[in-house]
Amino acid sequence: MESALVKISAGLLTDTYQALEELARSRGWSIEEAVRIIIDEGIASRRAVESLAKMDGLSDAEKVIRLLAMLKDAGSDYASLKFQNYAFFQDNKILQMNLTGYKSKIDFLEMYIGKLKEEIALFKGRQEELPSE
Repeated sequence: MESALVKISAGLLTDTYQALEELARSRGWSIEEAVRIIIDEGIASRRAVESLAKMDGLSDAEKVIRLLAMLKDAGSDYASLKFQNYAFFQDNKILQMNLTGYKSKIDFLEMYIGKLKEEIALFKGRQEELPSE
C-alpha cells in the first residue's frame, strides 16, 4: 500500500513546540520530519500497548507465542524498511550524480557564454573601427 502525504494543522502549546524544535534540531530533522516520526512512533507504541493489554488472562505460553508473532512482524517490517532505505539510498546516489553532471554543464555553459560575450565585444570594437561610408 502506497501512502500519500496528507497535510494537517494542529495547535500546540509553546512548551510542546519548543521541545519539538529542540528534538528536531538535536537529531538534524526538519520540524515536519520530527512531527511525522513522533506521530508514527506514538501510533506504534499505542498499538503495542493495546496488543499487550489483550494478553491479560492468557497463559504464559500463549503470551510467549503472541510476543514471538509480534517480534516476527516487527522483524518483517524492519526488513521492508531496510530495503526501502536501500532503494532510496540508490535513488539518492543517482540524483547526486545527475546533479553533479548538471552543475558541470552549467559551469561549461557559463564559461561559453563569457567567451561569446568577449567575442561580441571584440566584433563591436572592430565594427566601430571600420570607416563609415
